[in-house]
Amino acid sequence: MARESPIQSGDETPNVAGAVATIAWCIWNNRNNWVWNGLKDTAKSIAMRAVHMTQEWQAVNDVQQQQTRIISAPVHALQRWQQPRIGWWKCNVDASFFNTSGHTGWSWCIRDSNDNFVAAGTNINKYHLSILEGEAMAILEAIREASTRGWSNIIFESDSKIVVDAIQASHRGTKSHHTGGRY
Repeated sequence: MARESPIQSGDETPNVAGAVATIAWCIWNNRNNWVWNGLKDTAKSIAMRAVHMTQEWQAVNDVQQQQTRIISAPVHALQRWQQPRIGWWKCNVDASFFNTSGHTGWSWCIRDSNDNFVAAGTNINKYHLSILEGEAMAILEAIREASTRGWSNIIFESDSKIVVDAIQASHRGTKSHHTGGRY
């Protein structure tokens, strides 16, 4: 007797389909990295990468859906850089991942309320970090540089909602319900 699959083709939700596609991509990417570069991640590492990518994807989609409900403007108009108020600076951070070498990089850039360049920095780590670790390292390095230079009144902005929420939760001592990428 044939056993029925718990997920039938008509029962798939976008989240299930996205998770399956992400898992398949992570496995395929690992296989290619092994074949072409001789580098192979553990099954646990592949699974964790898929979980992080799926969480990031869902967080971004949740924010976009919420913004669409609140504001009828196109989503791309909401994603443009917005200058901070007078007397403040804004620091944008991001991480990058080099599958071939296994390195993780990050960068940050500070601009003032007139959109003038103030400072920037980049770094590369010879280890392969998770997406969340890379994004957190970018923020950490930017904060350390600002602190070393004695700067204040800086808004740090990241595209990782999970990292921003974690920072705010530890800062406030409770779980944050912040929906943006600023702190």
